[in-house]
Amino acid sequence: MDRRAVLDSVVQAAQEIIPALTSEPVDGVDVDQGEPESLDVSVVVGFAASLRGFLVVQMSEKTALAVAGRMLGQDCRELGSMEQSCLSELGNMVMGTATGILESDGYHLKVAVPAVVVGRHRLSAPGDGKSEVARLAWGGEEIWLKVVAEEA
Repeated sequence: MDRRAVLDSVVQAAQEIIPALTSEPVDGVDVDQGEPESLDVSVVVGFAASLRGFLVVQMSEKTALAVAGRMLGQDCRELGSMEQSCLSELGNMVMGTATGILESDGYHLKVAVPAVVVGRHRLSAPGDGKSEVARLAWGGEEIWLKVVAEEA
């Protein structure tokens, strides 16, 4: 299994889950676009078993507020506990759906509880440091998906 196949499963899951949670379609996907220098919000979801690694869903604070607002059905002005819980659930559902897709290919994963990181930051990959990245266009904003995975 290569990282790109894991990313493809995550992208497929995100294209299903994000519109279901926000009532806003994913307008486009770009793969191999590099990755952002740093963003304000990351949802990190670890996984292990047949594969080990993690998914990072990254976005600006503006995008995170828009996503949480759409999920809650209200205007969000700060990333409080409720808004962070929404973002955590988005990461959990994307990785959970991707896990189902990967299981159909014979990979069995256990998914960790997502962690939300708020504030300007840059996440680096452990091990060989290699990752696969996709940028989603959503509601005039960008949501980045980063996958780090290797055979366990």
